[in-house]
Amino acid sequence: MRINSSDGKIKKTYHIEGYQAEALKILSAKTRIKQVDFIREAVDDLILKYHQKLPKNLTKNVKERLYKE
Repeated sequence: MRINSSDGKIKKTYHIEGYQAEALKILSAKTRIKQVDFIREAVDDLILKYHQKLPKNLTKNVKERLYKE
């Protein structure tokens, strides 16, 4: 895991299904929203969905980021 000290982001690599990649590419082109922003939003949605299983500080961080925008 590599952390970029200037912004706190961690570089991770995952594999997704072909149809997911294609849909993400098309959605990004049509909305002009970066693919990575869609991925981050999806991860935040999952964190909120399963918040009962996580430490409260993680859910708090997601809620703060969502309400900041």
